[in-house]
Amino acid sequence: MAVVTISRLFGIGGREFGWALAQRLGYAYLDREILGDLAEKSGSREDTVALYEGMPQGPTKLVQDFWHRKFPGARPTIMEPVHYTAVLRAVIEEYALRDRVVIVGRGGQCILKDHPRAIHLRLIANREHLVRRLATLRRFAGLPETELWRRSESYRESRRGFVRQHFGCDAEDPLLYHLVMNFSRVTPAEAVEIVAGMVGRRDSGCRPA
Repeated sequence: MAVVTISRLFGIGGREFGWALAQRLGYAYLDREILGDLAEKSGSREDTVALYEGMPQGPTKLVQDFWHRKFPGARPTIMEPVHYTAVLRAVIEEYALRDRVVIVGRGGQCILKDHPRAIHLRLIANREHLVRRLATLRRFAGLPETELWRRSESYRESRRGFVRQHFGCDAEDPLLYHLVMNFSRVTPAEAVEIVAGMVGRRDSGCRPA
């Protein structure tokens, strides 16, 4: 049994991969579901938490005031980085105690970096692969390649900043991960089998020397 965390570049299809991996392993899949727990534990609303997560460097006072007017049921503290980090850490660690879960994003590789049963994955790809996949998504339909790449890089830096701000680690540090998989060279289906094999060997007690 294991806890698998997935960190990925924007547009690579990490959610689809995580779902396929969870199905292959018979594990629970956690991504958007985490929002509900964050909201419950903080006394905030899911849409408020989602808005906060969309601003990796933390909201300004002006934005906080706007959210409080728009979502009067939200507790202000969830929008403070220190409180958000504490609540998120508690939620992720609680899921890890249940075991047999695949967790996508939200700094799981940092929160659970010392977890004895964790397997941390990083999904990467080259520019051509990322742009080609983004172009297939409805919300990006018709955008030129340069704009798709600009958005990809902007999101990449914002998420990197989010992880650095809340957990003090670099999401792109390869030493955080057990496996860094290049989807420009490995298909998602192949990657699922690679990880499933690793989980299986761990379950049987066979680990590399």
